[in-house]
Amino acid sequence: MYRPLQMKKLTECGKKSGTYDFERAAVLWIARLYVKGDVWPVLDLNGVDTRRAFDIALRDEVKALMWALKNPDAGETPEERVRLGRENASSMNFMEMDSRDICANSSCGVWFRTVRKKIGLQEVETCPESFIRELEAREAEIHQETEDLFPEHFRSNIRAFAEAFGLKQDESDALAFLLIARFHEPLKELLDYFDFASGGARLLSEVLSVALGKEMNEKIFSPDGTLMSTGLLRLGKASEEALDDRFELLGDDDQCGRVMNERISPEAFFSSRISRAPKATLALDDYSHIPAVKNLLIPYLAKVLQTRKAGVNILVYGPPGTGKTELTRTVAEAIGAKLYEIGPLRNAEKENGERSRITRWNIAEKLYRSSEKTLLVIDESEDIINEGAVFTLFGGPKRSNKAELNKLVEIAPVPTFWLTNTLGGMDPALIRRFDIVLEVPIPPENVRRRIAGKVVGNLVSAEMIDRLALSGKLSPAVISRTASVVADLNLKDEKARDEACETLLSASLDAQSLGRLPGRAEGLPRFYDTEFVNTTADLKGICEGLKRCGAGRLCLYGPPGTGKTAYVRWLARELGVPLIAKRASDLLNMFVGGTEALIREAFEEAKRAGALLLIDEADSFLRDRELSQRSWEVTQVNELLTQMESFSGIFCATTNLFENIDRAALRRFDLKAKFDFLRPDQRLGLLERHLAALGLGTEGVQGLQSRLARLDCITPGDFAAIERGSAFSPIQSAEEFLRRLEDDAALKKEGRKKPRIGF
Repeated sequence: MYRPLQMKKLTECGKKSGTYDFERAAVLWIARLYVKGDVWPVLDLNGVDTRRAFDIALRDEVKALMWALKNPDAGETPEERVRLGRENASSMNFMEMDSRDICANSSCGVWFRTVRKKIGLQEVETCPESFIRELEAREAEIHQETEDLFPEHFRSNIRAFAEAFGLKQDESDALAFLLIARFHEPLKELLDYFDFASGGARLLSEVLSVALGKEMNEKIFSPDGTLMSTGLLRLGKASEEALDDRFELLGDDDQCGRVMNERISPEAFFSSRISRAPKATLALDDYSHIPAVKNLLIPYLAKVLQTRKAGVNILVYGPPGTGKTELTRTVAEAIGAKLYEIGPLRNAEKENGERSRITRWNIAEKLYRSSEKTLLVIDESEDIINEGAVFTLFGGPKRSNKAELNKLVEIAPVPTFWLTNTLGGMDPALIRRFDIVLEVPIPPENVRRRIAGKVVGNLVSAEMIDRLALSGKLSPAVISRTASVVADLNLKDEKARDEACETLLSASLDAQSLGRLPGRAEGLPRFYDTEFVNTTADLKGICEGLKRCGAGRLCLYGPPGTGKTAYVRWLARELGVPLIAKRASDLLNMFVGGTEALIREAFEEAKRAGALLLIDEADSFLRDRELSQRSWEVTQVNELLTQMESFSGIFCATTNLFENIDRAALRRFDLKAKFDFLRPDQRLGLLERHLAALGLGTEGVQGLQSRLARLDCITPGDFAAIERGSAFSPIQSAEEFLRRLEDDAALKKEGRKKPRIGF
């Protein structure tokens, strides 16, 4: 807080070596405003009601007198009231006192002539000689430019801002004045007597003209001026009378204080809003499922950075957690460019509206327009894209900032990534202005597994990594933070680390309404191997063929548990494509046409994601139409057949009731493969593998072969169920494992013996 300055001490201000004060400049400006701005005699009887120019600040001993003048009924008795007379006149002669506090705090003022008449003060028509003498002496000391009034570091900062944003001399002087007025209390209080709500830019330019001693054009404060258009200065609410409320400097007190007290570059000043991107945690190979990254995006950006082409904008969209932000960092590193991220708004800035994000982008474009190999990224850009949008019932959204944003996109000197989760509501005219529109889908399971393994390392089990890979909602950043927490817990047991990881990740997904971490049952069985699938089809050969052609329609049928769904999951993993699995419960709908719409959407979803589509229990939709009794049963089959024919990807259908499938539907499948019960050698091999995993050893298994050979209805699913049950009902021997298999086989045979109800 600055102390009030006295007139007799003006010449002593700002001369202390080693201090970064701005008294020398501020006092000069104050003196000019008092003398040359005719401030000194303008007093207001009605206080703040009539502020047409400066109101002179009153000393404390005069406040009581003014209050009494304005409140003649104050006090309970006449003796208690302050009476105005010639004995009080000396209190009003403060204008001629050299010790007058020219900037003392005051909350009341009066019209000078009104007071003079009431208290008999002699008329004073001219500015007090003491003010004039002091200003003349003050200005006589100044032989150089006005900027020499400032400390060297402050002059350097102003020059740096001028160079970065292309400010003219008047704009630089205005910026310096407003910065000092923000912190110098006497100057700030004096300026607070102006009604900037009414005067606006015209009044501010007049004040600066008087204070700085040169003509200042009010156009420098217009919306098209550099100060406003770059966001260095922002126009506040029209109703605000105070200077720093009507014309707001960008930056809080801490940031602006650094400009006043230390040497700071514009880049450092805006570092909390526009920050250097951290090092990428993923590699280009982790985006191999998006060929356009290597084939188009990287070569194009490398070229435009070399030629410094303007108006380059890349739109990147996709669901949350697909790695859009990480992609921009990876691409920047691949071409050797610096990447700056335009961060989200803070609470105080949100009160000003999303306009602040456009301001930030504009500032970043100005800051780095001359930098070598520089890119910008705007995350959650829908805040800017849809800012000012009005959604109408017909015709889609209409944006109030359409022309402005379209122009900024076209002339932006620094290439910019725009990241958004959805294109919904985006103006087609804006989309057309992007050089590249790149979709980032959910990575395929094999890519997610590679990323998860890279992030967590050996911290968790291979099974947990498989579960992480099954979730398409986990971003690498979330997995990385979770791994960091688990590592800090210093848990020695792998199982405990898995449990901690599951708890943290499931809580994160649940909080985002993204479900929970997939369980092991949703992925491949623990011991999945195509060698333990009993089918005449060449499963590995089918996989290789699909890799070559990228399209196919497969119908897998057979008893439950024989590995049909597991094979499709294995197939998706080996092909490196996402898997979209739909059960009958996911597609059946109670409304007319609802099921057909869900079937159609399932194929569209798979097409967008480049995924393998699996419809489990397909007999629910492909039932023989000759057996149909209702029209909607026929339309469901027709819709599924239509979508199958137009789908250019890989489609798999599984069923336990092959005999009920529509004959016409069967003709549309390229391959029909039966999955049957395990052969004796497969039962033995799978038993040995499970026993080894349980730590029971395989001794004595050969003696159980005869019993195992009789179990002709056992499937891989039976082995998996027994293995899961051992977690809460431990198995002590090979014989016990076999006995449980026999129990399952007996239940199956018993079920087949039961008579059917009906005729």
